Amino acid sequence: MRTGERTSARARITLQELSDANNGAVIWWGHAHFSELASLHSEIKVNSGEERDTIDTSQGPEIAILERSLKSVQWCILPLICLGKDKEVVGLISKTLTSVSIDVKKLGENLKDLLVELHLSLAERYIYLDRPAEALLSLEQFCNPQKNLSIRWGHRLFNRMATLHWVLKKRHIISW
Repeated sequence: MRTGERTSARARITLQELSDANNGAVIWWGHAHFSELASLHSEIKVNSGEERDTIDTSQGPEIAILERSLKSVQWCILPLICLGKDKEVVGLISKTLTSVSIDVKKLGENLKDLLVELHLSLAERYIYLDRPAEALLSLEQFCNPQKNLSIRWGHRLFNRMATLHWVLKKRHIISW
């Protein structure tokens, strides 16, 4: 193993420790160092060859930071979901979504998709917590064609959205 690979591996382990829900040193969304952690995580993934840097910086640093932060939130909720900590996932995603203060009309497709994915994850967690009314509210953010986050047939997330609607319909929460 080369020196650069060892450094990258150590950095990745350190970042995993900072995002481990069982660790007392976890850095959550809203923490003063969360943006820095998000940037480091993205940089390590790019430098290690795991992922190309697909973040569009042409729209300005505010958009790039938002995109990195949303990707980091997605990354942070995975261990929580695996541990069955649905309330913590709901809290983290809710706090994240309410803190987005940028006009959605100004966002690119990748960033809109990240927001839709977070809304879908939030709806799923609400369903697991048996809170279908909140799940429906989360789904309504992108099911309404009049809204800026709406997705249509053929979108890569449409099937996931339709499945959640079906689950809610099956539980008689919504009627079509």
